[in-house]
Amino acid sequence: MKTISKITLVIGLVGISGMSLTACGSSTPTSTTPTTSAGPDASTLFQAAYNRMVDATNAQTDNENSPDPSTSASGWNAAAAARQTFDQAVTKISFPGSAGTAVQTLISSDVALESLMKTLAINTNDVSNYNSIFTSVNSAEATFAANASALAAALGLNFN
Repeated sequence: MKTISKITLVIGLVGISGMSLTACGSSTPTSTTPTTSAGPDASTLFQAAYNRMVDATNAQTDNENSPDPSTSASGWNAAAAARQTFDQAVTKISFPGSAGTAVQTLISSDVALESLMKTLAINTNDVSNYNSIFTSVNSAEATFAANASALAAALGLNFN
């Protein structure tokens, strides 16, 4: 039986909030591809990896928003590291063939976001640079969220 869990996505100052990831449908796998292992299906594994990443990035929100540049940089770097861990977990999941493009698109958008977060981290003591990079982070987070929604939908999961 699939465990249905619900998370709320709140990322730093960006304000992409109110989104949640929940399993939809029946308790059977959504893929028509026969499963050869007794382990969890791709949707369950993706949901678990996603939820861990969200928890880890949300835990850095106070640090990211700190007025101390060193603390802020640490928060952004930790959030980027959590996303890298997510990417690594996602690449280990056996997704149905129909989700292949969505997986690659998601990971590519997350790698771009991680790069921007790291650039933001090294600019926490320069308000002008920080603000200009932050705009790009907002855009990259929106792209990642759309790509995560697309993959979730392909796996029978739903953001609501």
